[in-house]
Order: sequence, then C-alpha cells, then structure tokens
Amino acid sequence: MVSGNYTVGGIAYDKENDRYITKQNLSCVSILDNSYSGIKDIATYPSSLTGQGIGYYKNYIYLPHAELASENSYQSAYYNTAEICSALIYIYDLEGNFIKTLYIPGNNIDYGEIESISFDENGTMYIGVNGMYYNDKNKKNSNINFYTIHCPKCDVLQKKLNNKKPFG
Repeated sequence: MVSGNYTVGGIAYDKENDRYITKQNLSCVSILDNSYSGIKDIATYPSSLTGQGIGYYKNYIYLPHAELASENSYQSAYYNTAEICSALIYIYDLEGNFIKTLYIPGNNIDYGEIESISFDENGTMYIGVNGMYYNDKNKKNSNINFYTIHCPKCDVLQKKLNNKKPFG
C-alpha cells in the first residue's frame, strides 16, 4: 500500500468519492483518500509501449500509451502491432479487471505522441498530444495539441482489440 513519500506518474480525481487515482509505475495504480493516504493498490498489466499519465471517469481507469514504433528509453520493445504514433488507452475497473483497449490511429492525432487524458462532466474524453508528424523528420514539430475523441473509426478499431490484454 502507498504510504509516506512516493513518486507518481499521473494523478486523476474521483469527484464522486473525493479521492485520487494515481499511476505508481508500469504495473500499479493506487487509490488514495483526499489526504493522499493509500486505500487500495490495483495491479495492471505492464506494457512495453510508452505509458503516459492516467484518467478516471465513472469507476473506470484509463491508462494512455503511445506506440513510438521503435525501441528506445521510453519503449522497451517494438512489436509492430499498432500504427506509428497511435494511442492505445487501456481501460480497467476499480477491481483491477482489464476491460478493453481503445485504439486511436496515428492519423487521427496528426502522428503525435499522447501525453495526457481527461474527461469533462459529460464523459467527453480529451487527450493532450505532444508534437505532430513524429514519424516524419521533415514535418515534425513540437506543438502541444488537444483532441476531443468522437471518432467513428476509433469505435470500429476498438472492437478489434476488445478483451485482449495490453500489448507487451
């Protein structure tokens, strides 16, 4: 259980229960009360993809990952299983059960790298993306862009990955 000083890779707020959901490392999410004391640790499947932040909405935990399409210090292995610069968001319930993967193709986010995820009160998902054209050194830039996810293609591709464990 989380206690004392610790490092988190992301934090989300559960407004309904006045508590925090934190990403502790590649395979652990923690629920903390409003004083940041540990309530529960949740094991998640580690992924070789580049993990970024954490989101929470209506009893589901959202763990965004980027497919950088190469082995590097942020991505330990490359399996060529997803389009370059695609975003894969692994969804878990509060018991640690893997629910599904939301897959967002790289072309839907201008081939940038997903960095953050959040939700408004109505459940609209917003993602923050670093850069554009990560896959093209001639076009690459480092703008920060935000996208609202209402993508019919994402729903179709999501169905292909439902009920499969995270990559890696």
